Amino acid sequence: MAMFAPLQENLKFAGSELSRVTGLSALTAGKQLLDKGGGSAELLMMAKKMAVDAVAADEALVRGVEAVLGLYEEATRLCEEVASAQGGDSAAANVGGLSGRYADRAAAYRQGKSLV
Repeated sequence: MAMFAPLQENLKFAGSELSRVTGLSALTAGKQLLDKGGGSAELLMMAKKMAVDAVAADEALVRGVEAVLGLYEEATRLCEEVASAQGGDSAAANVGGLSGRYADRAAAYRQGKSLV
């Protein structure tokens, strides 16, 4: 496939040039918008930027809530398993108490997840 190497290099160069020109035209269009639109165009661009940032933060928050919820559910399950295996001793009672607290936190995260 060495015979195609020059063609591949030309395609890479053309692709990078297209990206550079496309990016430049987008910047030029944005500058023209700001020049012609003045303060209101600047506010519009700031609002769009804030919206994009908010969506990214929202997605990260939802992933975080799901991760924490999964951890609390697994901790609850494991504590219940340990408590049932140990019977009625004091250590089992302590683990059983933790299980209830973890289950409560999981319920709170489940409720919060339904809100976001």
